[in-house]
Amino acid sequence: MRIWTTSLAILLIGNIGCDNTRDTGSSTPAYNDADSDGFTEVTDCDDADPTVFPGATEDCDGKDNDCNGAIDDTPGTGGGTTWYADNDQDGYGNAADTVTGCTPPEGYVADSTDCDDTRPEANPLGAEVCDGGVDNDCDGLTDDDDPSVDPASKTTFYEDSDNDGYGDPLATQAACAQPSGYVPGGDDCDDQDDAINPAAAEVCDDKDNDCDGLTDDDDADLSDCPTE
Repeated sequence: MRIWTTSLAILLIGNIGCDNTRDTGSSTPAYNDADSDGFTEVTDCDDADPTVFPGATEDCDGKDNDCNGAIDDTPGTGGGTTWYADNDQDGYGNAADTVTGCTPPEGYVADSTDCDDTRPEANPLGAEVCDGGVDNDCDGLTDDDDPSVDPASKTTFYEDSDNDGYGDPLATQAACAQPSGYVPGGDDCDDQDDAINPAAAEVCDDKDNDCDGLTDDDDADLSDCPTE
């Protein structure tokens, strides 16, 4: 009888040592949820952090919040920055072309103020010049409509009062586009007479009709003027 009792005690002690479950009234093993986030140590990739568990919102915090194996990969409402495409690589982004993430993908920047992301010369720090309507400085104005346009880029035009296609060299206006009543050339020697210009024929009338500085008989372009 004593031998049987001793063997039974040893058997009971051996079984207790091999039991990996807690007494929960069930044969199903019980696992820890140390951070009380609803996920046990089996599925929780960091059971010491309640912000980390499968399905959690990924934040830009250097953690794998959703336990998908990637850190700061697809932030949700809890984090992330909007980045803007910079296709012309001028440092300014397109407000209509965005991605959200913790770090900017290649070709994206934090700025969203580029008004033309196909032209590197067009951005808020660009210099407005006469170029046919490009808003170089992104202020909504172009060429002559922009008071900041570079004067050096303007063209000098000459007033053509007699509408003969030749302008007065003493009456000028600098502009990006040709103003009404002005022409590109300023070689009219009398802008009040449409019969006098560099293309006119010299005649005997005591005038320098062709604007070469000579009149009547002094002009080799004219045959002798009749004498009275």
